[in-house]
Amino acid sequence: MKMDLASESARPLHYLRTPDSAARRRYPDGQDDDRGYFGYGSPFQIDADTKLLLSKAIRRLPYKTQVYPNGLNKHVRSRLSHEFEVMSPAVSLAYRLGLNADLVRAIALAHDIGHTPFGHLGESFITRESGKIFRHEVFGVVIAQEVEPMNLTHQVLDGIRYHSRGKGEIAVCASTTPEANIVMLCDKIGYIWADINDIFFRVRTIDIEEYPGFQDQLYYFGRNQRQRVAYCVEHISIESEDKGEVSFSDCEAARNFREIKERMYKEVYPRIIRDKAFEVMEKVYGFLLESEACKGIDPFLIIALMTDIDCLYLFEKQAICDRDLGFCSVGELLPALRGRVIDWQKPDLEW
Repeated sequence: MKMDLASESARPLHYLRTPDSAARRRYPDGQDDDRGYFGYGSPFQIDADTKLLLSKAIRRLPYKTQVYPNGLNKHVRSRLSHEFEVMSPAVSLAYRLGLNADLVRAIALAHDIGHTPFGHLGESFITRESGKIFRHEVFGVVIAQEVEPMNLTHQVLDGIRYHSRGKGEIAVCASTTPEANIVMLCDKIGYIWADINDIFFRVRTIDIEEYPGFQDQLYYFGRNQRQRVAYCVEHISIESEDKGEVSFSDCEAARNFREIKERMYKEVYPRIIRDKAFEVMEKVYGFLLESEACKGIDPFLIIALMTDIDCLYLFEKQAICDRDLGFCSVGELLPALRGRVIDWQKPDLEW
């Protein structure tokens, strides 16, 4: 499906676009360290290009696991490369549908800043040890407001909060922006096709031939990852235009994609080896409980902010000391956290 993108009013969902004038921040411009950039772009562009791209939260993402920990093969996805694989189709869809591409780009760039080391295994560890459910999409908002206050627009924070569906239904959220729903959909097509690529064809710890009919299911969407992503983008656009809202649920492509996602969660992801990650985090957690440098700081908050490399560096030490922690990325954040009560379960978006 081709269309003339020259006229914004000709784009199918232009009437749903979140206007730049709707942007709002928690703190006035005069209290914002980035106020010198205001006026040089849209509020959402400033969120993406100035606040997020220059943040410590983004700089940690190359060293956080997507599916497999960072190893010798640097083509294996990290959290940062995943962000790019979400942002690319999401921005393309925003332009095509007439939505706010700057807002989409900012949400896509920020959506996974709340991830723990070792991916979802880190979330599981914190949930198990703390007795409280850890959600990376909530913690992403906490990072942006409490750990590294960026004064992002409410619309971007809201997009972070509502991007995740896990193994649940890929349902759009009526209470958030259409731009946030675009990112949510592109997050799913971004990680499913990339994870299949890494698991079966790059790291190859699992043989795809063990899954009858799976290869045929993939070929429906194309012969490689680029073709599969493009096919999904095309059908998100078609279905959204037909329904007059962001949607990817009723067409044949959506149903087939849903089946592949369900197989990944039921049959593939549970086979990813997790024992070493838990062993690493258990040792690090034990050290944090005894560390003088960490007194007055929630140890689960510290773990959640760590990179894979932070954890592995400490794990490999025969006897961890506070000086070792100072060499880690998270060590730089500790002074700003000490003595503060930060609830990593509370997004605090009621403003």
